[in-house]
Amino acid sequence: MIKRLLLVIAALAMSVGTAAAVSIAGPSVAGAAAPPPTTISCTVTGAVTFASPGLSAGGALTANTSVTTKAVTTAAGTDCPGTPSSETIASTTTPCPQTNGVPNSGDPSACLASKTKDGVVTYSIAQKPNYYDTDNSYASTGLTDLETALQAKPPKATIDAVPVVLAYGSASEVGGGGACGSNVGFDITGNAELKGATVGTYTDIVCLVGDSGSGTTGNFAADLFSSTAVIQSATIGGDSSLTVIF
Repeated sequence: MIKRLLLVIAALAMSVGTAAAVSIAGPSVAGAAAPPPTTISCTVTGAVTFASPGLSAGGALTANTSVTTKAVTTAAGTDCPGTPSSETIASTTTPCPQTNGVPNSGDPSACLASKTKDGVVTYSIAQKPNYYDTDNSYASTGLTDLETALQAKPPKATIDAVPVVLAYGSASEVGGGGACGSNVGFDITGNAELKGATVGTYTDIVCLVGDSGSGTTGNFAADLFSSTAVIQSATIGGDSSLTVIF
């Protein structure tokens, strides 16, 4: 309770910005100086659901200019949120390369789809000219798409009974042998904010461990560049964690 009170008063002091308010957050509270940083460590689980039909080598076609991926995570442990947090991640689709309505050889296989009737070939790109969710597009733009989503809608969480916003700071990809061990994922950092005031920092390690879908093996990293797997969803787990320092 004392720690929570100190956090709230400190945040209000920063937002007011007066010398008198700052002094309230200092030694005058219970006659003690500000407490040393307190670390909250949580385990993180969840799932990522890709736009239908899922990630694949050849991708899929659409008439839309963007598609969305859904991510739901839960952080558990002492003083951790415990309630699910969701994020919608938008990705821009890519026009299929073509020449006079005919796809080029070597394009993603989704762009080459066609039907033949009475000797007449009709290419699917005539109605759905854009492709999405190829393994290569995920590898090249997945991090950027995640950053954009987190900047637009930072996650909210209650840490040690304090409702905070986990404001986006930076993010990087995690490869095999890094923070996710043999798996892949993302390392996200930023400030924990209360009513616009910084009350701590956080590090969120999101590891994509298992997966499901046609032709998958249950290992996301192994299936990501498979020529046959269609990854409908990925499991968040393994070394995934959320660390908050007040």
